[in-house]
Amino acid sequence: MTRLHAVELTGICGRCGAPAVLVRCQLGTEELCRPCADTILEPIRDRIAARNPIGHGRQVGPLRLDYGHDWGDLECDRCGATWVGRLNEACCWCEHALAIQREHQKRLALTPPPRSCTADDDQQRLDAWRRRLAAAIDAGTITRAAANRAWRNRRAVITRQTR
Repeated sequence: MTRLHAVELTGICGRCGAPAVLVRCQLGTEELCRPCADTILEPIRDRIAARNPIGHGRQVGPLRLDYGHDWGDLECDRCGATWVGRLNEACCWCEHALAIQREHQKRLALTPPPRSCTADDDQQRLDAWRRRLAAAIDAGTITRAAANRAWRNRRAVITRQTR
């Protein structure tokens, strides 16, 4: 479904000659038909969607007035899940998957590397882990306090791993 900021039918598309609508955006104003506007806007929408890992419910069936106004059969535009809900609501399956992924990334970042046979190799692994902790803090995956706790407890965890 096209979301143009169209105000009125104005004339002829400047690209293909079909009946056009006035399209307004921050870059200017141009008269385009819906297919030409979609051609221009689709890559922009794709880039925006790629940054957002949570899909939204698009209507795939009739409105479900038995549930209320603006309710319908929905399908997620990212994962394909289906449910009855409010039009364009966030997909709870995508939200749940993202929460699981973030928790897994947090656990991975806070887990120290396994102990190796040589002290030099252990030092390299700890240096790499320290850099991973710093990157996870910068990305907002873990807090600085959690990273500090994990770093302080690393000897106890590494010792348990070797037993």
